[in-house]
Amino acid sequence: ESFLPANSFKKIEITQKPEIVFCLWEEEKIHKLNIFASKEGKIFGTSSLQKYPFVLKKEIKDKLFTMAKISELRDRHLLNFNPLEIEKIEIRHKKNLIVLEKKKRRWKIKAPFEKLADNPKIWKVLFSIKDLEFKKVIKEKLDNPLKYGFQSPLLEIALWEKGGEKSGIIKFGSLKDEKSVFVTSSLRQGVYLVDSDFLAQIPEKASDVEYRR
Repeated sequence: ESFLPANSFKKIEITQKPEIVFCLWEEEKIHKLNIFASKEGKIFGTSSLQKYPFVLKKEIKDKLFTMAKISELRDRHLLNFNPLEIEKIEIRHKKNLIVLEKKKRRWKIKAPFEKLADNPKIWKVLFSIKDLEFKKVIKEKLDNPLKYGFQSPLLEIALWEKGGEKSGIIKFGSLKDEKSVFVTSSLRQGVYLVDSDFLAQIPEKASDVEYRR
């Protein structure tokens, strides 16, 4: 927001240690950004690239503090796979099961009936699953499946790669509220929340992805 003369910065009562220290390496050089908080609640910074200390705007401060949280830096994807390598998909709703298999780049419906599938729709589903991220951690370890609806999930998706190797499984338990659903996966074996809108991206019936042209 603005720079401060070095001598005036010394007069400001700040914490003895920085609230946050960011370190960036450029070959053999290290650049440091130190963030301090005054007793009045103002946020100041010093940088190895700047001669004078500076005052930070509130929105910049909030972004830096958010970045400094480990929970904000972690990978939030529920599964880790390459959609192009998936050769079988099982989509299990409470009342029905859809099985899809890929043969020579062509997706086919194998259950509850056998017909050609609409390739673009299947790829859209796969990439939606790949991009799915949790928005909140409920528990790092799942110890009570019944509590979150995982014993009879609203939706369960299983993926297989070439050779029959299982790539991953994800379960959507009960709804927490209108906007959130509990989820767990083979990669993230805890309890998480995702937007319930995601459920609408997954076909409910095999006829939804049947090739009709």
